[in-house]
Amino acid sequence: MKGYVDIWTLGHFIFGFLSTSALLPSYPILSAIITNTLHLINELIEKSETPDGKVLETDLNHIGDIIFFFFGSLLGIIYGTKIFTEPKYSYYRYAILFLSLLIYISEVGRELFPYSWTFFDSAYKPIW
Repeated sequence: MKGYVDIWTLGHFIFGFLSTSALLPSYPILSAIITNTLHLINELIEKSETPDGKVLETDLNHIGDIIFFFFGSLLGIIYGTKIFTEPKYSYYRYAILFLSLLIYISEVGRELFPYSWTFFDSAYKPIW
């Protein structure tokens, strides 16, 4: 039985921290609202099963992903935004923003176009 936590839970926490910290460090609450809204949209469109019926994630796991992303986001508000308001870290901030955007586009595209998405391989594409 799959529950709230899986192998990607830590990734959701870290991504919540990094994306909230880097998006708008001068406006941490707005940054958290934007990143958590985008993550919620991603979780809502994310498929729970493959076309052949194999369970990828349970509803509990989707809830767990949202909760851990939110906790990472809170930590980003408290600590991360202070780091990224310093000019010497601006290159790291922009690199994190760029990678976050690529990951988000990849995730949404893979969910919306599971058989034709070519940006990154889809979990639903046949291997051969």
